[in-house]
Amino acid sequence: MAMRIVKLLPILFCIPIANAQWSMDPTSPMRPCPSQIFRKQLASVGDAEGNWYLFWTEAREGPDSERVYGQKLNAQGYPQWEANGREIYSHPTNRITQIQVARVSDERIFVVSLPAFFVGSDLYNDTLWVTALNNDGEPAWGGHVPMRSDPDTVRWVQDLNLIADDQGGAFVSWKVRPGGSNLEHLAMNRITSAGAWAWGSNALTIPDTEMILLTAYRHVLARDGEDGVYVAWSRHLTGSPVRLQRFAGDGEAIWPALEVSAGATGTGSIADRLNMVEDGDGGVVLLWGDAVDTSTGDLFVARVDDSGDRVWSPPVKPLCMATGLQRRAHIARSDGHLFFVWEDWRSSPSTSATYVQRLNMDGGPVWDTDGSEVPLESWPNTTPHMVATSSGGGIIVVANGPSARYHAQRIALDGSTPWPSHHVMAVQGLGNTAGSRTVHPDQAGGAVTFWTNGNSLFGASVTDQGAPGSTVGIQEQQPLTPLSAWPVPTVDVLYMRLPTAHYVDVITVYKVDGRTVQVPFTGVGGDVFQLDLTTLSPGVYAAQVLVDAKRYHARFVKE
Repeated sequence: MAMRIVKLLPILFCIPIANAQWSMDPTSPMRPCPSQIFRKQLASVGDAEGNWYLFWTEAREGPDSERVYGQKLNAQGYPQWEANGREIYSHPTNRITQIQVARVSDERIFVVSLPAFFVGSDLYNDTLWVTALNNDGEPAWGGHVPMRSDPDTVRWVQDLNLIADDQGGAFVSWKVRPGGSNLEHLAMNRITSAGAWAWGSNALTIPDTEMILLTAYRHVLARDGEDGVYVAWSRHLTGSPVRLQRFAGDGEAIWPALEVSAGATGTGSIADRLNMVEDGDGGVVLLWGDAVDTSTGDLFVARVDDSGDRVWSPPVKPLCMATGLQRRAHIARSDGHLFFVWEDWRSSPSTSATYVQRLNMDGGPVWDTDGSEVPLESWPNTTPHMVATSSGGGIIVVANGPSARYHAQRIALDGSTPWPSHHVMAVQGLGNTAGSRTVHPDQAGGAVTFWTNGNSLFGASVTDQGAPGSTVGIQEQQPLTPLSAWPVPTVDVLYMRLPTAHYVDVITVYKVDGRTVQVPFTGVGGDVFQLDLTTLSPGVYAAQVLVDAKRYHARFVKE
């Protein structure tokens, strides 16, 4: 049998049980933390057992006393730590203004916190604190590690970005505003698995990133598949281009900053909602908008390989050039497909719709030119987010700011919407407004989301059938049947046997932190397949085979 490629996509291995905590009532969404105290920052990750880890800031001790709290939920949504969450980090004198989290290994999570303090009436924050937790919420280093990278006093640090590396550590980046300045620049460093700066005590200042203060537009990070990292940004000045640079694992620039947006046909001035995802082949795909004002704006996309070359023709492709304003776009990738979702005002100046598009990896549109409308309620000011799922296509989660509704809809690979109607996760007043939210795919083709709303923290799960993520729906879907696999643990090769001989075109292998890697497999008999694991990092994985609408799976450990 010919060699094929396995795609590594994010999975969480949950097994539904009765009396699940996930709420089936959109008028009463699940509350991971029942206490009613105003919450600001929110971040979350999963693990290989189907658990979810939430981290947020709240001021339980009074105004300006924000601390970091966390909660672990099992696959059914039941809290595993203290009822109102566990205190993860507090500064003795300063409030916590920002947090980011990343799963850096199967057994460890990094939580990066940013305390802030007042000098007179001015707010300062100049030191990052890193906490490493195991899956039981216990500190791995016995405490919290302060990591200050700027030798001079800075006015503030903000816009944290954090992604795991391949060595049990993480890349972290931020914007720095020196004291007395109205400009800021990007800085970056690498945190080792032992809690130290890998690139020295002074942060790497990314050249050509000086910008005026405008925090709504953020820089983004992505791994390069070779122990390095991509950084993309747009200077917040009229006519500023979208730029991209690749850095090696030791912090050295591999190539100079690339002007990704050169040649774009839009007329806008600022990159709106810059997005970036790995392309699965060592490069990245970037998405941005060029909103001219509140009534006009288009969307653009480009793919850049690991040599710093734009690989499509033309180098920048218009994703949507419809009349009116298109903005708040988001990108997801799965199995050679690129999915895009955005807020679209082409049909009405008073209410926006949600539109989607799918491109192949050559940048060609698969669905209608300028996108297709998703059957959802029309609202003013919607903010969509899409995750690619193992059931094919993806699930779109849409928040409406003014009315605080929170809905979801599934999009199949052919662009259809398999659900008879959109799924309501939270009714008016309870959804995500201006607060934080996170969205993740689950192992059964559904999605899990967490969000803040004023004093409340909520969570919801939806299956790929559009049902609440409880016992209803998941157990009625295609079950996961155990598959024979050996040797376990293994080093370079894994064998899997199906119950009967069958042609297999795709074997999907899942890693908990969402890394996408290509792994070849070959048939060595009618019912036996061999996976080449030499390119995988050590860790826990799961393989899944879909045969005649039945899902087979095997869990394995790569040493």
